[in-house]
Amino acid sequence: HVDIKCGFGGPHCIIKAGFGAVMEGLRDGLEIHMEQVVSGINYNSDEKKAATGSQVQVHTEEMDEFIADAVLLTVPLGCLKSHRITFSPPLPDWKTASIERLGFGLVNKVVMEFNTTFWDEKVDYFGVSSETSEYRGRCFMFSSLKRTLGLPILIALVAGKAAIEDEQKEVELLEYALRVLRKFYGEKTVPQPTAFRVTKWGSDPFSRGAYSYVTVGASEEDYDVLSLPVQNKIFFAGDATCREHPNTVGGAILSGIREAVRIMDALHGRNDVSESRIIASSQRQLEMEKDEVRAMLNMLENATGNDDSFNGAASMTETLVSFKSNSR
Repeated sequence: HVDIKCGFGGPHCIIKAGFGAVMEGLRDGLEIHMEQVVSGINYNSDEKKAATGSQVQVHTEEMDEFIADAVLLTVPLGCLKSHRITFSPPLPDWKTASIERLGFGLVNKVVMEFNTTFWDEKVDYFGVSSETSEYRGRCFMFSSLKRTLGLPILIALVAGKAAIEDEQKEVELLEYALRVLRKFYGEKTVPQPTAFRVTKWGSDPFSRGAYSYVTVGASEEDYDVLSLPVQNKIFFAGDATCREHPNTVGGAILSGIREAVRIMDALHGRNDVSESRIIASSQRQLEMEKDEVRAMLNMLENATGNDDSFNGAASMTETLVSFKSNSR
């Protein structure tokens, strides 16, 4: 992972068989239902408890229903933000507030396979800077799978605004990636790829993006709030619930282990995440937002002084106060 703050120490690594190999190893002994798209979760099931002996019902688009004592939700943050799954009753405000505050960005990949390796086989990745801001975020980093898989494959990254704007432009992205490579290595050196594929994580209904991030008005505490269970019935895991290692596979795995322990404790009456802790966490978030507003207002007041910009700054101050009032 490239983010040193949230990543892990040591060299990068690639799983040769893909992350599917990790899932294959973890599924032993489990009953897994494929082709079941979850559409709703009912966790206020006291009326049905006498009949079912359980607490939570999970409904699918295939009109099936699964009954459980607890549910572990590991869908990407983008799916929670898009309200793909309905909850009955709706998730509490303290949970939805953190879901809305955190951002969910987009990174896509242009995967190209060639009939030969024209780049340095000892290099695992290299970057290329764009000459103008117009192409910022487009094919700026290339990863090589030659040393890992033994195949002449390059993967170009497309990030940020460029990823959003170009997600449906597969051919254009391929042509731009080839243009960058040919400018770097020479027109005659870079052939047409024998195969290519472009990811579309933003429009994929099962992801709706690629990575979480802290937006203006959010904080790292939102990762903690997102990890908290609701009524000790619905539990949450995934990289967006791991404050220490968000946006990493390692963080996602660690969050799963954390929730496995938490669920076992809850089912055996050994653990209960109190409402007071949740309220306190939400209150800290609100205080942090207020502090941000105060800091901005102080900066504006210090910057205005007695010059002609006072009226404009005063107007901006009123806008900030109005915005924060409405956001409550």
